[in-house]
Amino acid sequence: MSVNSKRLFIILVLTLAFARNAYAQEVMRNARVCVNTACVTAEIADSDATRTKGLMFRESLADTEGMLFIFPQPGRYSFWMMNMRFPLDIIWIDETRRIVDIKT
Repeated sequence: MSVNSKRLFIILVLTLAFARNAYAQEVMRNARVCVNTACVTAEIADSDATRTKGLMFRESLADTEGMLFIFPQPGRYSFWMMNMRFPLDIIWIDETRRIVDIKT
């Protein structure tokens, strides 16, 4: 194997390692979220990457599924769901877990 081939192989291996690490960071965790007796299984979006991706390019979401966006600081956050393929209801919950707004 020539020196250039070895460099290319090392770069390729490093690239694959970084890509694998990035994929591992995007794996979503789930939580069960309940309001009174209504519960959904929610994917947790608690990083910039998972919050940015949101529900983009999904074909659908079951009535018992959702996404829980967690932010590092309490505040007013807006949402722009680029490439959404179905309608959403969004529920804003404050740091005390109280519903403060709902938009359909």
